[in-house]
Amino acid sequence: MSTEANRLPRRALGRLGREVVTLGLGGAWLGHFPERDPEEQDAIAVAAVHRAIELGLDYLDTAPLYGESERRVGLALSQPHPNGGTWRDRVFLVTKTGTHPTRRRDYSAAATRWTVENSLKQLRTDRFDAVLVHDPADMGPVLASGGAAEELVRLKNEGIVGGIGIGVAGHAHLLAAATDGRFDLIQTTYDYTLIRTSALETVIPTAHARNLGIINASPFHSGLLAIAADLDDFAQLPADRWEAPDVERARLLWEWARIRDLDLTALALQFSFREPRFAMTLIGPRNTAEVERNVRAATTQIPEAAWNELFALLPTLPTPSPGGERTEKN
Repeated sequence: MSTEANRLPRRALGRLGREVVTLGLGGAWLGHFPERDPEEQDAIAVAAVHRAIELGLDYLDTAPLYGESERRVGLALSQPHPNGGTWRDRVFLVTKTGTHPTRRRDYSAAATRWTVENSLKQLRTDRFDAVLVHDPADMGPVLASGGAAEELVRLKNEGIVGGIGIGVAGHAHLLAAATDGRFDLIQTTYDYTLIRTSALETVIPTAHARNLGIINASPFHSGLLAIAADLDDFAQLPADRWEAPDVERARLLWEWARIRDLDLTALALQFSFREPRFAMTLIGPRNTAEVERNVRAATTQIPEAAWNELFALLPTLPTPSPGGERTEKN
C-alpha cells in the first residue's frame, strides 16, 4: 500500500464490521470525456480505477444510473492484479438499485432482483459487498412487503449481497431506512460539506446510534468547492447549477483559503474526515490525474490553527440553501 494511503485513516462500516480507507472511489464520472471515442474513455476509466486502488482506496461505488460506469468498472476489476487474483479482490464493491434506466423508480422485488443480477453481469462479479437503494421518491414501495428492502434481505441471505443500504438526498428517507432495522449503510449527499451541514441535525446521530455505516457523498458540494479552487473569477460558474447563497459561501471560502495559501479541495475533503461518525467519504474523479489530486488533497497537512480559524469563519458566512432537510413525503 502506498505512503499516501498509509496516511489515510481506516474506519469500520458500522455493524458490517468491514474497515475501509476513509476516502472512497465514486464511479459516476469515470472516463467521462464525451468528446473522446468510447475506447479511449474506457481506457481512461480503467486506468483511474487501477490507480485509485494502487493508492490504497478500497471502497468503490457505482450504479446503473451512471451511464457506462458499471461496465467500465467491471472491465477494470476483472483484469488480473500484478500481485495475484484480480483487482476486484481488493475493493469493497457497491452498486445500487432503483435507478436503472429501464427500471427507473421501480422498487419492487422483481425489479430489484433483475437490477442486481444485471449489475453482476456488468461488473463481472458474483457478489456485491453492498447494494444501496437509490434515490427513492417515496419510501413506501421500498419498505413494503414485496419491495426492495425485502428482496435485498433475500439476496443477502443467498450470499449475493453483503450489506443493504440507501443513497438518497432526502433526510426523511434516510431516517426511515435507519430506523427500519434491515439497512446496514446510509449514504447522505450534499448535506455535510463546507457549504451545508444539515445532515448533522438528525441523520448522522440517528444512523450512528443504530451502528449503521455512514457514507458522505459529494464533499465538494456537487463540484462547487472543487471548481471554486480553480477559478479566479466566480462569474465563470454556471449561473443555474447552484443556489446563490451557496455560491457566495464558496466564493468567500475560496478567497479565505487563497489568502492563506490553503487548498480548498483539501479543506473540503478533510472537513468530512474530521466528522468521526463518517466511515467513508466519496470522491468522483474522471481520470488518474483527478484521482491523484484528490489523494493529495486528502493527505495534505493542514495546521490546526487553520482549522480553528476556518471553524470561526463558517458561522459568519451567508446562510446556505436548504438541502435534504426540506419537508418531503415519507
